[in-house]
Amino acid sequence: MFKEPESGAKDINIERIEEHRCTTSSCRCSMSFLCMTMLKDGVKTKEKESEIEVWTLRKSLPEQIDCKLH
Repeated sequence: MFKEPESGAKDINIERIEEHRCTTSSCRCSMSFLCMTMLKDGVKTKEKESEIEVWTLRKSLPEQIDCKLH
């Protein structure tokens, strides 16, 4: 499903989760279910499930809009 890392390179899911640690957000949002799976795999590998949520925009946008309407 995903490209194997090249010799000496990190898995992309690990790299993305390490990049996330530079932000103050507790959530990562993706546009596709494939990307969401990749990000969730990285969160699990880094054992950060209690710190980082992974959503798709389909879930995130309605919740954000609902919060602003109430």
